Amino acid sequence: DRLESTAVNHIFPHMGGLKFDKVTRNQIQALINELYKKQKLSHSSVKKVYHALNACYKHAIVSDIVAKNPCIGIVLPSAKERTREISALSEDDVEKLKQELRKTTSRGEALYRYEHAYLLILHTGLRMGEALSLSWNDIDFTNKALSVNHNTLYYKKFGIVTKGTKTQKSNKLIWFVSGKSPRR
Repeated sequence: DRLESTAVNHIFPHMGGLKFDKVTRNQIQALINELYKKQKLSHSSVKKVYHALNACYKHAIVSDIVAKNPCIGIVLPSAKERTREISALSEDDVEKLKQELRKTTSRGEALYRYEHAYLLILHTGLRMGEALSLSWNDIDFTNKALSVNHNTLYYKKFGIVTKGTKTQKSNKLIWFVSGKSPRR
């Protein structure tokens, strides 16, 4: 899915009209520079573009489609060149979001079906896939803790897949600070 998205969104628009066996290192370097400097893609996204192109050309060499790989010698931007600024919601915005999530219909039903999931994510900082992978077994009511050690992703080929986190460091134990319900 990521590979397809990378090709469709970043490679085809720039190189889709070029003959595969006629692409030069300079054209690929220009693409990499364009994506990073002008389009402000992250280092990780630019690296995915490079890896996708490099894999295609490696396969093309093995399949005798091209004689050389124009990705050899490409200079990727340094990950340290750009610091991504992340802005958190202000306390006022958090309160507005909570008020919005607590709204009900005229029949008294919650207006937002996943209100509790949004509040959990808001209060814990969980990623969407981490929150989606939670089960009742991950909650330790006695010690007031939430164990996060799985991630849920969607793949076009496989559908929804829940598996362990990428690394042991990704596992988390989140302690409940108070026994109060987030609705109060």
